[in-house]
Amino acid sequence: SVMKSFTYATAIDTGEYEGDKEFRAGSFAYNYDQSKHKITRTNGSTVYPVITDALGTDFGTITFDEGLAMSSNVGICELMSNYINYKEFGKYMDRFGFFKATNIPYVNEVNGLKNLEMPMAYLNSGFGQSSSITILQLCQAYTSIFNDGKMMRPYVVDSIVDSQTGDIIKQYSPKQVGEPITKKTAQKTRELMAGVMEDG
Repeated sequence: SVMKSFTYATAIDTGEYEGDKEFRAGSFAYNYDQSKHKITRTNGSTVYPVITDALGTDFGTITFDEGLAMSSNVGICELMSNYINYKEFGKYMDRFGFFKATNIPYVNEVNGLKNLEMPMAYLNSGFGQSSSITILQLCQAYTSIFNDGKMMRPYVVDSIVDSQTGDIIKQYSPKQVGEPITKKTAQKTRELMAGVMEDG
């Protein structure tokens, strides 16, 4: 579910987000039209596995703003199928720095796996399954949300100091590595994330 903030940020940043619009939570059955590359929600008739909210929870009819606060997988599926363009989502995942090394000094890294090709993998990636990322990529990406759009590379060593003389041999400092979203998008995403702690 830590990926949901980035799915929401993508929808907001591309101008496709309607926070007050309602959707039916609980479960998401769908079909896929390969010729149009279109995922369409159905009334339950599908050849694909039905996606549900965690632990079978049914929040009823809620807004998209409420969907992030309640961590609704179905809300993510609605965004991914009706508001976010497949190519745009892939581009934003790249802009957030996922699926490539952060190049933090002194840390061995793997790239993770971008898995968006099949409809179920695409939908699942929106709420944190199917594709894989590293915790370093995640930390770096979240800096863009908490730093008004500016993405900063984390670092684990502040400085290297000569133990004999006290001289600083090497100093490390924050480095901006991208700006995947606007300041306005970052602010709106933080506002939605704060809803997690609201009463109810």
